[in-house]
Amino acid sequence: MVRTYLKHMMMVLVGFFSINLSIMDPWVEKADSGELSTAKAWQWNDSKSNVYLTNDEEYTLLPFVVGSPAQYEHIELESHWLTEIMIMDEAYRQGMKKFGQRIGEKIEAAYKDEILPELKQAVATVLETTDRNMWHEISMTEASSTGRGEKIMHIVHAKTGDDLIRFHVRIDRPPKTGHVFQFHYHSYEDDFNEHYELGSIYWGKNEPPLYQA
Repeated sequence: MVRTYLKHMMMVLVGFFSINLSIMDPWVEKADSGELSTAKAWQWNDSKSNVYLTNDEEYTLLPFVVGSPAQYEHIELESHWLTEIMIMDEAYRQGMKKFGQRIGEKIEAAYKDEILPELKQAVATVLETTDRNMWHEISMTEASSTGRGEKIMHIVHAKTGDDLIRFHVRIDRPPKTGHVFQFHYHSYEDDFNEHYELGSIYWGKNEPPLYQA
């Protein structure tokens, strides 16, 4: 799963550098002809890459494309980003497994488009309150609750086994409305006492089938 995302990133980077090489050609020609007073000499070496140095105040393309290093100093892209992606993939997989075919066919689109984005935001918020060194140690439980059990999955610290987030769903029956799947989560931050709502999906007046898991 992680390899797939990294493969896509590499494809984007290859395209990015291909475009930049074509943009750099006029600069190379100017450097060779001595038109750029601030450019250093190009040296060709079959075993080494060419390096073109210039005054960064005159070379406006680089800051525009890359930006200032200060923009990235607080970003932990790999561990945080990949952890969120893996959690979302697992939340989808385990949710659909729990729902079974009859429920899944009816609510899958809403589950993906409405519930999972809210869960992703909640996961990002909770991860920010944890030690960054433990992000690569996060795992997900495998067994959802069957029947009328609420559990979809729990996000846990693999080494200690402690829960961080408990992702649940319950069936509400508002008067004269019908049955509604109400998705929510509990957080370790308040010892799992509060229900944090993620959204609801309407089922209908008839009682939905039991969860399969």
